[in-house]
Amino acid sequence: MSSLSFLKTEKLKELLQDAVSQLSTGDIKSIARPGPGQGAGIFEFPEGELKKVMRFPEGINSETISAIFNVGIHQICRQMNESASVLSDEMLVHACETILEDLKASEGEHLFVFFVPSISLAVDESIEIGGAIFRKATAADAELLGGRANAFEERVAGPQGPLDKNDFLKQYLGSTLVELHFTGYHFKDELSVPADSAWKGFRRNAAFLLACKEFLRNPEVNANRSPDFAVWLQDAFMVEKHSGAPLIPISYSSQFSTCELVFTINTQVLEQMEKCCHLLAFNKLCRIQGELRDKIYRSLDWFLKGCGENDPTDRLVCFFISFESLMAMGSDALNSQTDDLAENISLLIHQKVAERIEEKDFFKKKVYQLRNRVMHHGHMFEAEDVLISERLIVYITHGVIEILKHLDTIIEDGGLRKFFERIKMGATI
Repeated sequence: MSSLSFLKTEKLKELLQDAVSQLSTGDIKSIARPGPGQGAGIFEFPEGELKKVMRFPEGINSETISAIFNVGIHQICRQMNESASVLSDEMLVHACETILEDLKASEGEHLFVFFVPSISLAVDESIEIGGAIFRKATAADAELLGGRANAFEERVAGPQGPLDKNDFLKQYLGSTLVELHFTGYHFKDELSVPADSAWKGFRRNAAFLLACKEFLRNPEVNANRSPDFAVWLQDAFMVEKHSGAPLIPISYSSQFSTCELVFTINTQVLEQMEKCCHLLAFNKLCRIQGELRDKIYRSLDWFLKGCGENDPTDRLVCFFISFESLMAMGSDALNSQTDDLAENISLLIHQKVAERIEEKDFFKKKVYQLRNRVMHHGHMFEAEDVLISERLIVYITHGVIEILKHLDTIIEDGGLRKFFERIKMGATI
Protein backbone atom coordinates (compact mmCIF):
# COMPACT_ATOMS: atom_id res chain seq x y z
CA MET A 1 0.00 0.00 0.00
CA SER A 2 1.29 3.47 -0.83
CA SER A 3 1.67 5.92 2.01
CA LEU A 4 2.11 9.61 2.65
CA SER A 5 4.49 10.84 5.33
CA PHE A 6 1.76 12.62 7.26
CA LEU A 7 -0.79 9.79 7.25
CA LYS A 8 -0.77 6.90 9.74
CA THR A 9 -2.48 4.07 7.88
CA GLU A 10 -3.24 1.88 10.88
CA LYS A 11 -4.83 4.76 12.74
CA LEU A 12 -6.82 5.63 9.63
CA LYS A 13 -8.16 2.06 9.48
CA GLU A 14 -9.22 2.32 13.13
CA LEU A 15 -10.98 5.61 12.46
CA LEU A 16 -12.82 4.19 9.44
CA GLN A 17 -13.85 1.10 11.39
CA ASP A 18 -15.09 3.20 14.29
CA ALA A 19 -17.05 5.47 11.94
CA VAL A 20 -18.78 2.62 10.10
CA SER A 21 -19.61 0.83 13.37
CA GLN A 22 -21.67 3.86 14.39
CA LEU A 23 -23.85 3.65 11.27
CA SER A 24 -27.18 1.84 11.23
CA THR A 25 -28.27 -0.38 8.36
CA GLY A 26 -30.44 2.48 7.12
CA ASP A 27 -27.51 4.90 7.28
CA ILE A 28 -25.33 2.53 5.27
CA LYS A 29 -27.99 2.16 2.57
CA SER A 30 -28.56 5.92 2.49
CA ILE A 31 -24.86 6.69 2.10
CA ALA A 32 -24.35 3.89 -0.42
CA ARG A 33 -27.31 4.90 -2.58
CA PRO A 34 -28.26 8.56 -2.06
CA GLY A 35 -31.71 9.47 -3.28
CA PRO A 36 -32.39 11.84 -6.20
CA GLY A 37 -31.18 15.34 -5.43
CA GLN A 38 -29.43 14.22 -2.26
CA GLY A 39 -25.74 14.24 -1.47
CA ALA A 40 -23.81 11.16 -0.55
CA GLY A 41 -23.87 12.07 3.14
CA ILE A 42 -21.04 13.32 5.31
CA PHE A 43 -19.80 11.51 8.38
CA GLU A 44 -19.12 13.91 11.24
CA PHE A 45 -16.26 13.18 13.59
CA PRO A 46 -14.17 15.18 16.07
CA GLU A 47 -11.51 17.27 14.39
CA GLY A 48 -9.09 16.22 17.10
CA GLU A 49 -9.26 12.65 15.82
CA LEU A 50 -8.13 13.81 12.40
CA LYS A 51 -5.12 15.50 13.90
CA LYS A 52 -4.00 12.15 15.25
CA VAL A 53 -4.08 10.75 11.72
CA MET A 54 -2.91 13.72 9.69
CA ARG A 55 -0.17 16.19 10.49
CA PHE A 56 -1.79 18.85 8.35
CA PRO A 57 0.92 19.66 5.80
CA GLU A 58 1.13 23.23 4.63
CA GLY A 59 -1.68 24.10 2.23
CA ILE A 60 -4.23 21.49 3.32
CA ASN A 61 -7.24 22.28 5.48
CA SER A 62 -9.56 20.18 7.61
CA GLU A 63 -12.38 20.37 5.04
CA THR A 64 -10.14 18.71 2.45
CA ILE A 65 -9.17 15.93 4.85
CA SER A 66 -12.78 15.49 5.94
CA ALA A 67 -13.98 15.23 2.33
CA ILE A 68 -11.34 12.66 1.41
CA PHE A 69 -11.95 10.69 4.61
CA ASN A 70 -15.62 10.46 3.66
CA VAL A 71 -14.64 9.02 0.28
CA GLY A 72 -13.50 5.95 2.22
CA ILE A 73 -16.71 5.85 4.26
CA HIS A 74 -18.85 5.99 1.11
CA GLN A 75 -16.82 3.27 -0.56
CA ILE A 76 -17.16 0.93 2.44
CA CYS A 77 -20.91 1.56 2.62
CA ARG A 78 -21.32 0.74 -1.08
CA GLN A 79 -19.38 -2.51 -0.69
CA MET A 80 -21.36 -3.53 2.40
CA ASN A 81 -24.64 -2.69 0.73
CA GLU A 82 -23.86 -4.51 -2.51
CA SER A 83 -22.45 -7.65 -0.89
CA ALA A 84 -24.73 -7.67 2.15
CA SER A 85 -21.66 -8.46 4.24
CA VAL A 86 -20.16 -7.10 7.41
CA LEU A 87 -17.18 -4.79 7.52
CA SER A 88 -13.96 -6.66 6.72
CA ASP A 89 -10.26 -5.85 6.93
CA GLU A 90 -10.10 -6.06 3.14
CA MET A 91 -12.73 -3.30 2.86
CA LEU A 92 -10.74 -1.12 5.27
CA VAL A 93 -7.50 -1.64 3.39
CA HIS A 94 -9.15 -0.80 0.06
CA ALA A 95 -10.76 2.31 1.56
CA CYS A 96 -7.37 3.46 2.90
CA GLU A 97 -5.84 2.97 -0.54
CA THR A 98 -8.62 5.01 -2.11
CA ILE A 99 -8.14 7.81 0.42
CA LEU A 100 -4.41 7.87 -0.28
CA GLU A 101 -5.00 7.95 -4.04
CA ASP A 102 -7.54 10.77 -3.81
CA LEU A 103 -5.36 12.76 -1.45
CA LYS A 104 -2.37 12.43 -3.76
CA ALA A 105 -4.51 13.33 -6.77
CA SER A 106 -5.77 16.45 -5.01
CA GLU A 107 -2.23 17.81 -4.78
CA GLY A 108 -0.78 19.73 -7.69
CA GLU A 109 -1.66 22.63 -9.97
CA HIS A 110 -5.23 23.89 -10.15
CA LEU A 111 -7.07 26.52 -12.13
CA PHE A 112 -9.50 29.00 -10.61
CA VAL A 113 -11.68 30.71 -13.28
CA PHE A 114 -14.20 33.46 -12.68
CA PHE A 115 -15.90 36.37 -14.42
CA VAL A 116 -15.68 40.00 -13.36
CA PRO A 117 -18.49 41.90 -15.11
CA SER A 118 -17.45 45.24 -13.61
CA ILE A 119 -14.11 45.29 -15.44
CA SER A 120 -14.32 45.80 -19.18
CA LEU A 121 -11.30 44.88 -21.29
CA ALA A 122 -11.22 46.92 -24.47
CA VAL A 123 -7.96 45.28 -25.56
CA ASP A 124 -7.50 42.05 -27.48
CA GLU A 125 -4.52 40.67 -25.59
CA SER A 126 -4.61 39.21 -22.11
CA ILE A 127 -3.18 41.20 -19.20
CA GLU A 128 -1.18 39.89 -16.26
CA ILE A 129 -1.96 41.65 -12.99
CA GLY A 130 -0.22 40.29 -9.94
CA GLY A 131 0.03 36.77 -11.32
CA ALA A 132 -3.63 36.62 -12.41
CA ILE A 133 -4.49 36.59 -16.11
CA PHE A 134 -7.27 38.95 -17.21
CA ARG A 135 -8.75 38.24 -20.65
CA LYS A 136 -11.99 38.32 -22.60
CA ALA A 137 -14.35 35.38 -22.26
CA THR A 138 -14.62 33.50 -25.54
CA ALA A 139 -16.91 30.94 -27.13
CA ALA A 140 -14.38 28.29 -26.10
CA ASP A 141 -14.94 29.27 -22.46
CA ALA A 142 -18.67 28.95 -22.97
CA GLU A 143 -18.16 25.48 -24.39
CA LEU A 144 -15.92 24.46 -21.49
CA LEU A 145 -18.26 25.78 -18.81
CA GLY A 146 -21.52 25.11 -20.60
CA GLY A 147 -21.79 21.63 -19.17
CA ARG A 148 -22.62 23.21 -15.82
CA ALA A 149 -25.47 25.31 -17.17
CA ASN A 150 -28.08 23.75 -14.88
CA ALA A 151 -26.00 24.81 -11.88
CA PHE A 152 -26.80 28.36 -12.96
CA GLU A 153 -30.50 27.86 -13.69
CA GLU A 154 -31.70 30.33 -11.10
CA ARG A 155 -29.03 32.87 -12.01
CA VAL A 156 -29.40 32.84 -15.79
CA ALA A 157 -33.00 31.63 -16.25
CA GLY A 158 -35.16 33.88 -18.39
CA PRO A 159 -38.94 34.14 -18.89
CA GLN A 160 -38.86 30.92 -20.94
CA GLY A 161 -37.01 28.98 -18.24
CA PRO A 162 -33.38 27.90 -17.94
CA LEU A 163 -31.05 28.63 -20.84
CA ASP A 164 -29.85 25.62 -22.78
CA LYS A 165 -26.20 24.74 -23.21
CA ASN A 166 -25.85 26.62 -26.49
CA ASP A 167 -27.08 29.83 -24.88
CA PHE A 168 -25.18 29.38 -21.65
CA LEU A 169 -22.74 32.17 -20.88
CA LYS A 170 -23.87 34.32 -23.82
CA GLN A 171 -24.16 37.14 -21.34
CA TYR A 172 -20.53 36.60 -20.45
CA LEU A 173 -19.02 36.52 -23.94
CA GLY A 174 -16.63 39.45 -24.25
CA SER A 175 -16.72 40.17 -20.53
CA THR A 176 -13.63 39.86 -18.40
CA LEU A 177 -12.52 36.41 -17.32
CA VAL A 178 -9.80 35.96 -14.71
CA GLU A 179 -7.57 32.90 -14.43
CA LEU A 180 -5.68 32.09 -11.26
CA HIS A 181 -3.31 29.13 -11.17
CA PHE A 182 -2.34 27.79 -7.77
CA THR A 183 -0.71 24.71 -6.29
CA GLY A 184 -1.50 22.64 -3.22
CA TYR A 185 -4.17 20.25 -1.95
CA HIS A 186 -7.55 21.04 -3.45
CA PHE A 187 -10.22 18.32 -3.40
CA LYS A 188 -13.08 18.78 -5.86
CA ASP A 189 -15.13 21.93 -5.27
CA GLU A 190 -14.56 22.62 -1.60
CA LEU A 191 -12.88 25.93 -0.76
CA SER A 192 -9.40 24.85 0.26
CA VAL A 193 -6.51 26.75 1.79
CA PRO A 194 -4.67 27.25 -1.54
CA ALA A 195 -7.88 28.24 -3.36
CA ASP A 196 -8.69 30.76 -0.63
CA SER A 197 -5.16 32.10 -0.82
CA ALA A 198 -5.53 32.52 -4.58
CA TRP A 199 -8.80 34.38 -4.06
CA LYS A 200 -7.18 36.71 -1.53
CA GLY A 201 -4.43 37.31 -4.05
CA PHE A 202 -7.03 38.39 -6.60
CA ARG A 203 -8.54 40.77 -4.05
CA ARG A 204 -5.14 42.45 -3.76
CA ASN A 205 -5.09 42.71 -7.54
CA ALA A 206 -8.50 44.38 -7.34
CA ALA A 207 -7.15 46.78 -4.70
CA PHE A 208 -4.24 47.62 -6.98
CA LEU A 209 -6.68 48.29 -9.84
CA LEU A 210 -8.65 50.60 -7.56
CA ALA A 211 -5.42 52.40 -6.69
CA CYS A 212 -4.62 52.72 -10.40
CA LYS A 213 -8.11 54.04 -11.06
CA GLU A 214 -7.81 56.69 -8.38
CA PHE A 215 -4.30 57.60 -9.49
CA LEU A 216 -5.25 57.96 -13.15
CA ARG A 217 -8.58 59.73 -12.75
CA ASN A 218 -7.43 62.67 -10.66
CA PRO A 219 -4.24 63.05 -8.65
CA GLU A 220 -5.74 65.93 -6.66
CA VAL A 221 -8.33 65.76 -3.91
CA ASN A 222 -11.92 66.47 -4.84
CA ALA A 223 -13.72 67.14 -1.57
CA ASN A 224 -17.14 67.27 -3.23
CA ARG A 225 -16.92 63.75 -4.61
CA SER A 226 -19.04 61.15 -2.86
CA PRO A 227 -18.43 57.39 -3.06
CA ASP A 228 -20.70 55.23 -5.17
CA PHE A 229 -21.59 51.94 -3.48
CA ALA A 230 -22.16 48.90 -5.64
CA VAL A 231 -21.89 45.14 -5.45
CA TRP A 232 -19.31 43.37 -7.53
CA LEU A 233 -20.41 39.80 -8.25
CA GLN A 234 -18.30 37.01 -9.64
CA ASP A 235 -19.26 33.61 -10.96
CA ALA A 236 -16.33 31.36 -10.12
CA PHE A 237 -15.40 27.85 -11.26
CA MET A 238 -12.76 25.37 -10.26
CA VAL A 239 -11.43 23.54 -13.32
CA GLU A 240 -10.50 19.94 -12.60
CA LYS A 241 -6.79 19.24 -12.98
CA HIS A 242 -6.95 16.01 -14.96
CA SER A 243 -10.08 16.11 -17.12
CA GLY A 244 -10.32 19.87 -17.62
CA ALA A 245 -14.02 19.69 -16.82
CA PRO A 246 -15.40 22.54 -14.74
CA LEU A 247 -16.52 21.67 -11.25
CA ILE A 248 -19.48 23.03 -9.34
CA PRO A 249 -19.29 26.84 -9.36
CA ILE A 250 -18.14 28.68 -6.27
CA SER A 251 -20.04 31.93 -5.76
CA TYR A 252 -18.28 34.96 -4.33
CA SER A 253 -19.81 38.32 -3.54
CA SER A 254 -17.67 41.28 -2.57
CA GLN A 255 -18.67 44.87 -2.06
CA PHE A 256 -16.47 47.76 -3.04
CA SER A 257 -17.18 51.45 -2.76
CA THR A 258 -15.39 53.43 -5.43
CA CYS A 259 -16.09 56.34 -7.67
CA GLU A 260 -17.58 54.78 -10.80
CA LEU A 261 -16.99 51.15 -9.96
CA VAL A 262 -16.89 49.91 -13.55
CA PHE A 263 -13.33 50.06 -14.85
CA THR A 264 -12.75 50.04 -18.61
CA ILE A 265 -9.21 49.12 -19.59
CA ASN A 266 -8.51 50.16 -23.17
CA THR A 267 -5.17 50.50 -24.93
CA GLN A 268 -4.58 54.01 -23.59
CA VAL A 269 -5.46 53.07 -20.02
CA LEU A 270 -3.26 49.97 -20.21
CA GLU A 271 -0.34 52.10 -21.40
CA GLN A 272 -0.95 54.48 -18.49
CA MET A 273 -1.13 51.57 -16.06
CA GLU A 274 2.22 50.33 -17.31
CA LYS A 275 3.90 53.74 -17.54
CA CYS A 276 2.34 55.72 -14.68
CA CYS A 277 1.11 53.01 -12.29
CA HIS A 278 4.09 50.67 -12.85
CA LEU A 279 2.05 47.54 -13.51
CA LEU A 280 5.15 45.52 -14.39
CA ALA A 281 6.74 46.46 -11.07
CA PHE A 282 3.60 45.31 -9.26
CA ASN A 283 3.80 41.96 -11.06
CA LYS A 284 7.46 41.71 -10.07
CA LEU A 285 6.65 42.54 -6.44
CA CYS A 286 4.04 39.75 -6.33
CA ARG A 287 6.68 37.22 -7.39
CA ILE A 288 9.11 38.03 -4.61
CA GLN A 289 8.81 37.36 -0.90
CA GLY A 290 9.81 39.52 2.01
CA GLU A 291 8.88 42.43 4.23
CA LEU A 292 8.31 44.91 1.40
CA ARG A 293 5.75 42.72 -0.37
CA ASP A 294 4.01 41.91 2.91
CA LYS A 295 3.83 45.61 3.77
CA ILE A 296 2.17 46.51 0.47
CA TYR A 297 -0.13 43.47 0.70
CA ARG A 298 -1.35 44.52 4.16
CA SER A 299 -1.91 48.06 2.96
CA LEU A 300 -3.88 46.92 -0.10
CA ASP A 301 -5.95 44.50 2.00
CA TRP A 302 -7.04 47.28 4.35
CA PHE A 303 -7.54 49.71 1.47
CA LEU A 304 -9.92 47.30 -0.22
CA LYS A 305 -11.70 46.65 3.06
CA GLY A 306 -12.13 50.39 3.52
CA CYS A 307 -13.53 50.73 0.00
CA GLY A 308 -16.18 48.14 0.92
CA GLU A 309 -17.31 49.84 4.13
CA ASN A 310 -20.64 51.66 4.05
CA ASP A 311 -20.03 53.49 7.30
CA PRO A 312 -17.69 56.49 6.75
CA THR A 313 -16.12 56.13 10.20
CA ASP A 314 -15.26 52.50 9.50
CA ARG A 315 -13.83 53.59 6.16
CA LEU A 316 -11.59 56.06 7.92
CA VAL A 317 -10.34 53.42 10.35
CA CYS A 318 -9.49 51.05 7.49
CA PHE A 319 -7.75 53.81 5.54
CA PHE A 320 -5.70 54.85 8.57
CA ILE A 321 -4.58 51.25 9.08
CA SER A 322 -3.84 50.89 5.36
CA PHE A 323 -1.76 54.05 5.35
CA GLU A 324 0.21 53.21 8.47
CA SER A 325 0.80 49.66 7.26
CA LEU A 326 2.42 51.19 4.21
CA MET A 327 4.35 54.10 5.69
CA ALA A 328 5.26 53.13 9.27
CA MET A 329 8.86 51.94 9.53
CA GLY A 330 8.76 50.70 13.12
CA SER A 331 9.63 52.31 16.43
CA ASP A 332 12.60 54.64 16.64
CA ALA A 333 13.81 56.19 19.88
CA LEU A 334 14.99 59.33 18.09
CA ASN A 335 11.89 60.10 16.02
CA SER A 336 8.19 60.13 16.83
CA GLN A 337 5.88 58.01 14.72
CA THR A 338 3.96 61.13 13.72
CA ASP A 339 7.09 62.79 12.33
CA ASP A 340 8.14 59.58 10.64
CA LEU A 341 4.81 59.08 8.88
CA ALA A 342 4.58 62.76 7.90
CA GLU A 343 8.09 62.85 6.48
CA ASN A 344 7.85 59.56 4.64
CA ILE A 345 4.65 60.32 2.75
CA SER A 346 5.76 63.89 2.02
CA LEU A 347 9.07 62.70 0.60
CA LEU A 348 7.34 60.04 -1.47
CA ILE A 349 4.62 62.07 -3.16
CA HIS A 350 6.32 65.47 -3.56
CA GLN A 351 9.52 66.57 -5.28
CA LYS A 352 9.70 70.22 -4.18
CA VAL A 353 10.85 71.08 -0.68
CA ALA A 354 8.11 73.69 -0.13
CA GLU A 355 5.39 71.13 -1.03
CA ARG A 356 6.94 68.55 1.29
CA ILE A 357 6.94 71.02 4.18
CA GLU A 358 3.33 71.98 3.50
CA GLU A 359 2.23 68.33 3.27
CA LYS A 360 4.04 67.43 6.47
CA ASP A 361 2.38 70.31 8.31
CA PHE A 362 -1.07 69.32 6.98
CA PHE A 363 -0.54 65.72 8.02
CA LYS A 364 0.52 66.55 11.58
CA LYS A 365 -2.14 69.20 12.21
CA LYS A 366 -5.08 67.68 10.36
CA VAL A 367 -4.67 64.03 9.40
CA TYR A 368 -2.97 62.66 12.50
CA GLN A 369 -5.15 64.70 14.83
CA LEU A 370 -8.24 63.17 13.22
CA ARG A 371 -6.63 59.74 13.41
CA ASN A 372 -6.20 60.08 17.18
CA ARG A 373 -9.75 61.33 17.70
CA VAL A 374 -11.21 58.43 15.70
CA MET A 375 -8.93 55.65 16.96
CA HIS A 376 -8.65 56.68 20.62
CA HIS A 377 -11.55 58.96 21.49
CA GLY A 378 -14.54 57.53 19.61
CA HIS A 379 -14.91 60.40 17.15
CA MET A 380 -17.51 59.73 14.45
CA PHE A 381 -17.10 60.87 10.85
CA GLU A 382 -18.42 64.38 10.16
CA ALA A 383 -18.85 66.39 6.98
CA GLU A 384 -15.67 68.37 7.54
CA ASP A 385 -13.69 65.10 7.63
CA VAL A 386 -14.31 64.41 3.92
CA LEU A 387 -11.19 66.31 2.86
CA ILE A 388 -8.97 64.21 5.10
CA SER A 389 -10.66 60.98 4.04
CA GLU A 390 -9.97 61.85 0.42
CA ARG A 391 -6.40 62.82 1.28
CA LEU A 392 -5.86 59.42 2.86
CA ILE A 393 -6.87 57.79 -0.43
CA VAL A 394 -4.25 59.93 -2.15
CA TYR A 395 -1.65 58.91 0.43
CA ILE A 396 -2.38 55.20 -0.03
CA THR A 397 -2.75 55.09 -3.81
CA HIS A 398 0.13 57.45 -4.56
CA GLY A 399 2.24 55.84 -1.85
CA VAL A 400 1.83 52.35 -3.31
CA ILE A 401 2.51 53.50 -6.85
CA GLU A 402 5.54 55.61 -5.88
CA ILE A 403 7.01 52.62 -4.06
CA LEU A 404 6.49 50.54 -7.21
CA LYS A 405 8.13 53.29 -9.24
CA HIS A 406 11.30 52.98 -7.13
CA LEU A 407 11.00 49.24 -6.48
CA ASP A 408 14.43 48.29 -7.81
CA THR A 409 16.12 51.12 -5.90
CA ILE A 410 14.31 50.17 -2.68
CA ILE A 411 15.42 46.56 -3.07
CA GLU A 412 19.01 47.69 -3.73
CA ASP A 413 18.91 49.94 -0.65
CA GLY A 414 17.82 47.01 1.52
CA GLY A 415 14.23 48.07 2.17
CA LEU A 416 11.99 51.09 2.64
CA ARG A 417 13.58 52.29 5.88
CA LYS A 418 17.03 52.63 4.33
CA PHE A 419 15.48 54.09 1.18
CA PHE A 420 13.86 56.89 3.21
CA GLU A 421 17.01 57.39 5.27
CA ARG A 422 19.01 57.96 2.10
CA ILE A 423 16.48 60.50 0.84
CA LYS A 424 16.46 62.31 4.17
CA MET A 425 20.24 62.56 4.04
CA GLY A 426 19.82 64.70 0.95
CA ALA A 427 20.12 62.26 -1.92
CA THR A 428 17.65 62.64 -4.79
CA ILE A 429 15.13 59.99 -5.73
